[in-house]
Amino acid sequence: MKNGTGFDLMARYGEPKFQVIFVTGHDRYAIKAFKYSALDYLLKPVDPMELKSAVEKVPQTDRQQHQQQLSNFLDNRDKNAEERSIVLKDADSVYLVSVKDIIRCQSDNNYTIFFLQDGRKIMVSRTLKDYERLFDDQLFFRSHQSHLINIQFFDRYDKREGGSIHMKDGSVIPLSSRKKEDFLRVLGS
Repeated sequence: MKNGTGFDLMARYGEPKFQVIFVTGHDRYAIKAFKYSALDYLLKPVDPMELKSAVEKVPQTDRQQHQQQLSNFLDNRDKNAEERSIVLKDADSVYLVSVKDIIRCQSDNNYTIFFLQDGRKIMVSRTLKDYERLFDDQLFFRSHQSHLINIQFFDRYDKREGGSIHMKDGSVIPLSSRKKEDFLRVLGS
């Protein structure tokens, strides 16, 4: 687009009366923003099977839920990490969660469990790797293959027995030996 981006176009529409599937060639920023709102997106060059799958999902999406997701996306796109919200869906509900309230995420096969500051646990059917990419800023650190922590809730690092991370909520998270140097560097910055 010559005079702006697809984001700018969506912002001008206000609340569109149609559903949107984004197609982008810029995965670092665009996909991150889309995932915050759980909108469908495709990365260029478009795989025909992915396009077919995305189009087939659109009629199944609740229109009101889609409007909420799109509104959340537009609200999030210019905010810094501490101000963002994320849409999390479990089997029964859809939650709008402030990123700053996420203490940690834990992998459970192809699911991710979110541990929130208010004590809630939300299990979603997406991998921890998806959220690691989403939270690729300074707030979160992948300490172990099964754990992603919010640095703001870090309490202390215990060097004994290979090392473990103690969080402010009392949880103890393993630190893989190959991540130790990166973790200490993050703490120092």
